[in-house]
Formats: sequence, structure tokens, C-alpha cells
Amino acid sequence: PGQFECALYGADAGAVAHGSLSTQLGDAAAHAFQIVFSMHNVTFAVAIGLGSAAGVRAGNAVGEGHPVAAVRRTLIAVGLAAGALGLGAVALALAAPAIVPLVPATAEV
Repeated sequence: PGQFECALYGADAGAVAHGSLSTQLGDAAAHAFQIVFSMHNVTFAVAIGLGSAAGVRAGNAVGEGHPVAAVRRTLIAVGLAAGALGLGAVALALAAPAIVPLVPATAEV
């Protein structure tokens, strides 16, 4: 497999390892891990989407023969992704009191 496939397998193995370790710490830890992992996936999806869009925009610029525009478009996407993730983190931190009751969990979680 190529580097990309190896990176994907490595990331997948890391997620499995974290999940496996959390189950060894008891039900409360496993449940809490799943809640945090779900919130992480929601915010991370935004970064993945922006990265995908940046790849298309940069590819278009290169295809049009404007490599300098590709760099500019990529930097704009990096700024947007960082801003979106920062806003997502702030939103989750501020909305935590409203989000926690929506998650079905036992009191120990």
C-alpha cells in the first residue's frame, strides 16, 4: 500500500486502540469516551470538508496555470479551517451546559 493508505490504517488503528483502552477502564470511561469522540467527529468533519474544498480550488488554479493562486487559495482554506475549528471549540465549551442533558448517560459519566 501507498503512504496514504498506510496513514489511514494508522489513524484507524489509533482510534481502535483508544476505544479498546477506554473499555478497559470501565463502563463510565467507555461511555464518556464515546460522547467526546462523537463531539470531536462533528467538529473535525468541518475541517475535512474545508480541506476537500481547498484541494479542489488549488487543483483548479494549478490546472488553469496559476500556481501562485493555488498557494493563496490553500492559505485561505487553512485560515478558514482554523477559524471554524476555533469557533466550534468555543461553541462546544459555551454550549456544554445545554448539550450535556441531551446526551443519554448515567450520573457517573
